[in-house]
Amino acid sequence: MNRKEKIFQAVCELCITFPNGLTTEQIALYTNIARPNVSNYLNQFIKENKIVKSGTRPVLYSIKKENLKTIHQSANLPVHDVQKEPFQYFLGYNGSIKKQINQAKAAVMYPPHGLHTLLTGDTGVGKSLFASLMYNYAVYQNALDKNSPFIVFNCADYASNPQLLVSHIFGHVKGAFTGATRDKFGLLSEADGGMLFLDEVHRLPPEGQEMIFYFMDTGTYGLLGETQRSRKAQILLICATTEEPNSTLLSTFLRRIPIKINIPNLAERSPGDQVDLLKYLLEIEARKINCAITIDTDSAKAIIGSSFSGNVGKLKSTIQSVCAHFFIEDNNPNQLNITYDKLISDIKVGIFNLARDNDYLVGLQHALAGTITIMPDNSHSGLDLYTDIDVNKHNTPFQVYDVIDKKIQFML
Repeated sequence: MNRKEKIFQAVCELCITFPNGLTTEQIALYTNIARPNVSNYLNQFIKENKIVKSGTRPVLYSIKKENLKTIHQSANLPVHDVQKEPFQYFLGYNGSIKKQINQAKAAVMYPPHGLHTLLTGDTGVGKSLFASLMYNYAVYQNALDKNSPFIVFNCADYASNPQLLVSHIFGHVKGAFTGATRDKFGLLSEADGGMLFLDEVHRLPPEGQEMIFYFMDTGTYGLLGETQRSRKAQILLICATTEEPNSTLLSTFLRRIPIKINIPNLAERSPGDQVDLLKYLLEIEARKINCAITIDTDSAKAIIGSSFSGNVGKLKSTIQSVCAHFFIEDNNPNQLNITYDKLISDIKVGIFNLARDNDYLVGLQHALAGTITIMPDNSHSGLDLYTDIDVNKHNTPFQVYDVIDKKIQFML
């Protein structure tokens, strides 16, 4: 699958959950493709009459309305579910992350303009996607206009140049620093009236954190190089970090953020949530290769246990690599049988990571309830935004290599 196809598929997939449309930033985040490239292909799709755009700040892209029904049916999703509350698409909504979701709802809805929020958690737990759901929930509840901006910025991208990092957020005037040849507005200007998500916020230098908390206090800011902080913006800030906040962020910065939400690791989620995630990811692979998948209990335990170190992102890649391995091993176009004895050793040992308290093991055994069989037309009741949502069924199982990351082929 080339980049153009990947971007179009992402628009098709995400429009199920975000019916009002998607920003370039959201699509770039989802596909891990640079924003300028995404923008270029989106303009091509518009010329080809495949998608439509609306709004001005930000511009939103979506599938043409007459095609939405077909896409929803391809995903085995009832058409009316498009209006479902965004957080209900998140596996664990009523389980081990219910508290976090309730906190997020309170942060978004608190009068008059919501409460600034800090998301914490390890890499791969889904902080970026959780922030995106907060934005969509705000739109769903009319706390934000459907055309309001949702700006995503990873502070780590500019961490090696603190001055440029601060400039990117606040903007700068001509001559503010070497290379500043013209006035330039920053993300605060771009996000006015909406939400700004600052990922890896601990990479902000102390002076940048001070400028942010001054903005949180007053709603005013100045461009880098300006002597007055006379510019105004109304923004709900969502920050995220993988680090311990008290050791990496200024106490004065932390005090300005009233809502702190920790997204649990895969290992901390309930056995039921872990198995639901496993099943849903297997359903995606079953649709990709268009054949049934069976997996025995020990294999399921090993896959879950071996993924704890990288959380849900690792679980996804582990399942893809296992399916690719057994796809070649079985050479059966109708059914893929995952058995513990044929797992590679690196995944087999994952079963030993489950040696925790007895209640957890009993709960996991109950949730698994024997051999799992996944049919290619199975669909989960909700969409898990940690994962790629496959809406295009492949007619031949040999197309599996179009959707499996090349980085895992050494395991075959």
